[in-house]
Amino acid sequence: WVAINRELELFDASLARKPQIVAANKIDIPEGRARIALLEKLFAPLAPFCAISAVTGEGLKALKDLVARTLEQSRQAAGKEHVAARA
Repeated sequence: WVAINRELELFDASLARKPQIVAANKIDIPEGRARIALLEKLFAPLAPFCAISAVTGEGLKALKDLVARTLEQSRQAAGKEHVAARA
């Protein structure tokens, strides 16, 4: 996560400031499921977190809902910034 964000910052600082969601895949296998609590704890202060399984579909609805909420919040914030800039 740190390396990816560093790359984003170097490429385009505005990308690093955009809302982020962390999705951890492979919860359909025991090793993946065992790491969910640790990953939630690590990422909680940094970004919203979803555990998913691309194979079984587990967690995908929660991830889609989170993406939709995050996009809506981002749109609302952008609209407020646009209105404030015009004032």
